[in-house]
Amino acid sequence: MYVEGGRDWSALVSTPAYGEVELSGSFTATQACRAFQSIQKQSNPGNVTIEPGRPYPILGKNNSDATYYRITVEGASPEARWVSVSCGRIDEANARVSLISSCSLSQKL
Repeated sequence: MYVEGGRDWSALVSTPAYGEVELSGSFTATQACRAFQSIQKQSNPGNVTIEPGRPYPILGKNNSDATYYRITVEGASPEARWVSVSCGRIDEANARVSLISSCSLSQKL
């Protein structure tokens, strides 16, 4: 729970998925792929597909040996989506990595 000024702001605080490895930089699609809201449920509100050749801001990966990247798809709802690593490549030169652990996550809140 994130409380400040006597108010609970938890609903407004966006946090990465547990165990997610946070990244910054860009992901360039090499093929058209579905962009999921949830990896586990394979949910895709709006039937969002990424476009080959287009770069997307990258937010993270599902673990250190990633099978999915979390990217921002502008105009999608929600904009944060998961795509398979086989759908493109990250710009290694500009990618920054930081591990989100349960300890650092609870310290942020």
